[in-house]
This record gives sequence, structure tokens and C-alpha cells, in this order.
Amino acid sequence: MKNYKYSLEKYNPKVGKHICPSCNHRSVFVRYINNDSGEYLDETIGRCDREDKCGYHKYPKEYFQEHSPYQVEQPYVYQNVKSEMDQLPIYIDEETVSSTLGQYGSNSFVQGLIDVFGQDEVMKVVSRYKIGTRVDRDDEVIFWQFDRNMNCRSGKVMSYDRATIKRGKTISWMHTILGRTDFNLSQCLFGEHLITSKHDPVIVVESEKSAIIGSIVIPEFIWVATGGKSSGVVDKLKVLKNYKVTLVPDIDATESWKKLVDENTELQGMVVNEYLFYVATEEQRKNQYDIADFLLDEWSSPSNKTKLP
Repeated sequence: MKNYKYSLEKYNPKVGKHICPSCNHRSVFVRYINNDSGEYLDETIGRCDREDKCGYHKYPKEYFQEHSPYQVEQPYVYQNVKSEMDQLPIYIDEETVSSTLGQYGSNSFVQGLIDVFGQDEVMKVVSRYKIGTRVDRDDEVIFWQFDRNMNCRSGKVMSYDRATIKRGKTISWMHTILGRTDFNLSQCLFGEHLITSKHDPVIVVESEKSAIIGSIVIPEFIWVATGGKSSGVVDKLKVLKNYKVTLVPDIDATESWKKLVDENTELQGMVVNEYLFYVATEEQRKNQYDIADFLLDEWSSPSNKTKLP
């Protein structure tokens, strides 16, 4: 077993977590420590737990490169460095996934969608995306991630308010709930398994909810989700190289996604739709208005004829 010079601190309830230097939220930031001395590294070195809303993660190596280039050549071993074998994805078995495909009567996310769109349309989409229900807590939805080969990479677990279809604050993963301590999470796009041809027009959004609602309202497109605005987005999008792709980020990620497209050759040709960025009101920006909100508003309008701008 390797002895790492630096690693993320283990959670200690007496100490708790720290303030994130990026999003400034309290009790979400995990810092790196020097395992030889037990001391913290710089307060900017660590990982924010708010993956969907922040995604900040600065490794010790990055800090040393920025502040002391001569230290880059030191033979440090980092916790995130794994062997090629360790980096291979581990999958959730089909039996486990199948056991969650039901109990939708108490699934608040699915029931919230049925209240708006009706049971027939919603259940078609639930089946296509293989949405699950957590067996031991049946008000929580599981967004299983299947890659192009129908391998299940894991499932993101969230709770939703039925009346508003707004999610709760906590996010968990099925491999953690199942106690898979050996699990190597290698995420893919949510809905990636639905892309079968390079002729398929694809819309990429941030949240799984947005992909589901989009696929109901505008079914001519294949809707997939990155599951967040920053962490691993480029790697997830590489599978869509040379496809006809429109990116529809949340308002606060519009500029960063445009930058990703400009700076990464694998994403060239992908188009960032900026409509929401320009038309959103200050109140909508404050309330983190996104494409799902827009589509729900349009669906509820008298005309009931929604077209993506």
C-alpha cells in the first residue's frame, strides 16, 4: 500500500468541513493535509463537496506549480494518482438496477412530472432513461448513468418536492449506498445510451431533470445531461465529437461552457445556446432559472407550443 505525501483530510465531526474559497459556502470544503506532519496545506488547496453548484478542486500539485515552479520536479505521490487498472470503470450489475425500476407511485420526482405532463408521456420517458426509485427510501429518485455500451456507471440519488419539482439539498450515489468501497466512479453523460447515430440531434443540459423535461416537451432531440457545470464536463462531452450538438447550460455557466468549447478541440463544432442568458430577468437569475424552468413555463402557457429558441 502506498504512503501518500498529501491526501484529503478524513472527516472529523469535532473539526467539520471548511469554507470553500470559490463559492464561500460553509462546511462544504475538504482540505489537503501533509501526512508526514499532519498539518494543513494552503487554505485554497482542497475540494468542494458542492459538485453541481461549484465543482472547485485544487490539487497540491496545482498550487506548487502556481507558487513555486521549482517544486514541480519533486517526487511527490498524490492520492488521486492511480494505476491504469485502478482507473478502469466499475459497473453496477443489471439485477441491482432492475430492482429499482418501479415504486413510482411514491417517487416524488416522477409524480411531480405526471402532475404536469400526464402519466402516459412521463412513463415513456421514465422507461427510456431507466429512472429508478431508491428501494429503502422510495421518495428518492435514481438517475442511472448508462454509457454507449449500456454499462451502468452508477446512479445519482436525489429527493424532489412533488409540487415544485425542485430538488433537495443532498445528493448521494448508489455505489456508496450499496457499500461498494472498492468502486471507481467513472461518470458518463446521463442519457448517453440513447444516442445511437451521428445523425441524432443532441441537446446537452446540466441537470438530469432538465434532460427528462426536455425530452417530453421537445422529443425531436436526444436530451442528455452532464450532471454538473464543471466537474468532468469535457471528458463526458468527448463522446459526442463530430455529432450535431447544442449545449444549453444554466445561466451562470454560459460563459464557462463557451470557453470550454473554444479551448478544447474535441468540442469544436458544438454550439452554445445563449437564449436564457440574455432574456432572463434579475429575479430569475437570483432563483437559478434554467432550461427546465423555461420549458415548464412554456408548457403551462395558453398556447402550449414550445420551441427551443
